[in-house]
Amino acid sequence: MTAIQLSPTVVPSISMSDYTNLAQAQELIYEYFLQIIRQKSSTEVLVEFRQLIIHCQDVADTKVLTAFYSILLSNQEVVFRNTLKRCCYILVNHWELHRCYSQIQALVYLFADELIQRSTSSSTLRQLRRWLKHFIQSSDYQDLCLFAFRHGVLTAGDPWVDRYHTYRLVYQAVDPHNPVEQRRAAHIAAAQLKQRFKFELAMYTARCQTIKGVGKEQTDCPRNPTQLGDEVLWLVKTIVAQQGQFRHQTLARLFLQEVKDVNYQTFKTGLMSYITYSVDSQPFTQAVRSKLMAKLTHFQVNQNHDPVNQQLLVSTCEYLVDCFTCEDGESPAALFHLFQIQSLPLTLVMVLLKLVLIAPQSRMHLEARLSQLIQHYSVLHLEACQSFVTFLEVLQVAFAICCEDVEYNLVEMPYQSGAEGNVTSLDHYRLFSQWKRKQP
Repeated sequence: MTAIQLSPTVVPSISMSDYTNLAQAQELIYEYFLQIIRQKSSTEVLVEFRQLIIHCQDVADTKVLTAFYSILLSNQEVVFRNTLKRCCYILVNHWELHRCYSQIQALVYLFADELIQRSTSSSTLRQLRRWLKHFIQSSDYQDLCLFAFRHGVLTAGDPWVDRYHTYRLVYQAVDPHNPVEQRRAAHIAAAQLKQRFKFELAMYTARCQTIKGVGKEQTDCPRNPTQLGDEVLWLVKTIVAQQGQFRHQTLARLFLQEVKDVNYQTFKTGLMSYITYSVDSQPFTQAVRSKLMAKLTHFQVNQNHDPVNQQLLVSTCEYLVDCFTCEDGESPAALFHLFQIQSLPLTLVMVLLKLVLIAPQSRMHLEARLSQLIQHYSVLHLEACQSFVTFLEVLQVAFAICCEDVEYNLVEMPYQSGAEGNVTSLDHYRLFSQWKRKQP
């Protein structure tokens, strides 16, 4: 089909009766991009996107251009923003699937077009450029940038929040206000980042021990995916050692078996014992337990005598996640502050891990809450929120060890056989990792 040529100041004739339903106009635009992304090269698709969304001219399908103008003339910026976002994520999803990451970056760069900043005598184009400026200044544009630049290796000069894209992507994935294409793309991107972290952690812990053992240069060691330095080896050993005879996954299965036929009130009591199992009995822990039990006692009281079901299990775990992280969706919860003050990031992480192990569906809820906490702390410099960053690093490591498909084991080295018989001196032990076998 031959492209039409339009002056940027000329508005095509529009029969508004054809597009009184803006939803129909939106669907026509979506279908257009879904069609051309399968038929044209990525470069041609970018040209079409720029000509329609940025320049508002020179597109191959006159109906699509007319539909776009109908959205502009509706004077509804929300409709325009939603249309723009969904068009972007239709392209992002396709290019993610085909590993065309440079094209996603090119899409983001389209919004740097100097035309957006120019003045114009056309009231319609003036409104378009105003709306585009608003989009560029919004969190929606920052969310889009996550997909474009998440594949690069972060350096020491990057803002500390840039190291935790995973949680922001999860927040996009669970936000029902985002278009389905954005939620799908965010879910896939977050899973890829977790996969990369898991792989890099396994490689680092495996090879770094060997390199240090034979006296090679530190530069030969694989990249440490954490900000914990050499302490990450001690942390991994500590988490693996804490599992002892019963791994956390086993304890979670045993707990679920025990509460299978009990009522909800009994379940809540057992849940408190489960999440505080193996936690040091100290005044601070007892105080936390009392505060938490007081909250839990008043949660879903009308269902205390009902049998526990999956919905109750998940909602309770998500409620406790809120109590430990971010109850109001904006600022840290009181219990989170307590753990921060006591400098007990690992203790808090293990409690959250236990909740996720009995209700895996609550993991995305936890990660969305972490995204909100990151947003809260993002205005601070790294030095001012170092304890929070340490908590995030510990959590990433713990979940990579206990919730993924890599199994870590501690093995005492033969030449250390005369050392202590228990795991008290972790320096005497080596970490070994392997893919977990699927349960029959």
